[in-house]
Amino acid sequence: MPSWVSGLPETKDYVGVGQAGSSEGPEQQIRAAEDWARGSLAAGISVKIHEQLVQNICEGSCTAEEQSKILLKAESKTKHTLKGVDIKERWLDRGSCMVWVLATLSRDKVELRRAMMFNLSPPSIEMAGLLVGHLEKMLREDFAVVAADARLEGCATDSATPTCQDRANTIFGAITVSLEKEPMDGQFRQRNFRVKGSLRFQDRLLSSFDVPCKARAEARADAQTIDRAAAEDCRKKVQATMKKDLEMMD
Repeated sequence: MPSWVSGLPETKDYVGVGQAGSSEGPEQQIRAAEDWARGSLAAGISVKIHEQLVQNICEGSCTAEEQSKILLKAESKTKHTLKGVDIKERWLDRGSCMVWVLATLSRDKVELRRAMMFNLSPPSIEMAGLLVGHLEKMLREDFAVVAADARLEGCATDSATPTCQDRANTIFGAITVSLEKEPMDGQFRQRNFRVKGSLRFQDRLLSSFDVPCKARAEARADAQTIDRAAAEDCRKKVQATMKKDLEMMD
């Protein structure tokens, strides 16, 4: 019996363990165990994301309305984060016919994929300033962008599909934030990110950006503190690129 069945392994990664009985066929049993493992892992991530959003958006004190919005945002953010989950191991307990699954998500694999939508009615380039304002606010919230309907995520890169064309007055956007490296020299700690994204309206690419950004602090500083400073650097660079692209369309 693997050690992780009786107790979670000691690791810096997020971990989830799931199990399922033999009430259904083998494939369904394995799938059910994997779903339980992902759910277990998601529970821990959701708590962390919720705490982070409360701190970033409300500075620790939220109204009932803000709490409701944060719960929805945390749920959406968790679902997107779970796309990076790996099913590490599966084990069949032949005595009980139980299937056990170990799922992990690397904390170092900081890649947050977010999709966003902005409804324009009627569509007008005069809305560009408002659009930049929305993005600025979202980027300030530690990249916690409210996700679009999952069926529409691909519209930011390919708006020709029927589902995307049904949203005639919508600007689609996508943003990817990735941690590239984290050098440390003993006295200072630096986290380097790259932000890539685009905005698309119907068959027109409105803006495209690919910018590096970073933040540096004393070695004892936690990652969250450094990331807040990096987010500000990213926000400024992304905003400048988008504003330039949108102004060129006037």
